[in-house]
Amino acid sequence: MKIEQLLSFLGGGVDSETARKLYESAKIHILDLAGVSVGSTEITVMAQSFGYAHFLNLPTGPIKTITSITRLGTTTAVSSSAYIIPPMSYAVFRPSGSWTPGIYTVIYTPFYSEIPEDLDHATAMLVSRLYDARGANNISAGGVSQTWPEFYASDIMSLVNQYNTGTV
Repeated sequence: MKIEQLLSFLGGGVDSETARKLYESAKIHILDLAGVSVGSTEITVMAQSFGYAHFLNLPTGPIKTITSITRLGTTTAVSSSAYIIPPMSYAVFRPSGSWTPGIYTVIYTPFYSEIPEDLDHATAMLVSRLYDARGANNISAGGVSQTWPEFYASDIMSLVNQYNTGTV
C-alpha cells in the first residue's frame, strides 16, 4: 500500500514515517496470522515428517519453487524428481512412497513476491483500528475493548483466514 493511501485511510494527524512504521509492523503480524511468505528471495524452513505420509507440510507458503530439501542428519538432498509441488500449496507431495520420518530443511521461493491485495487491505484496516484506539487504556486485540475472540471473528480475520483454509 502506498503511504499516501494509508495516510488518507488514517484520516490525517500522522506523518508518513510513522504511518510506514505502523504499516510494516502490522504487515508482519497479518502475514504471520495468514501463514503467508512474501518475497523474491529464498526462504529456509524446517518441516517434520512423521512418516507414512505423502505430504511434507511447510509452516508457511505457498511455494513457487524449491531449491532443495534435505533431511536433518544427512547431506544428500532429496531428488527433485521425487516430489511434486501442487498449485498454491504449502506442502510438498511425494507421489510414490512416503517421506522418511524426520525433520527436513526446505529452501524455497515463495509464490507471492508482494503482499496479496486482500492482506494489504487487512493490514491497513488493522493499522487504522489501532491508530483510532491510540491513547485508550483498554486496547486488547484489534481495537478499543475488543476481545481476542471478537478480533478473530472480525472482517480483518475473514480476509486473513482465506489463506489458512486454502480458499484463495
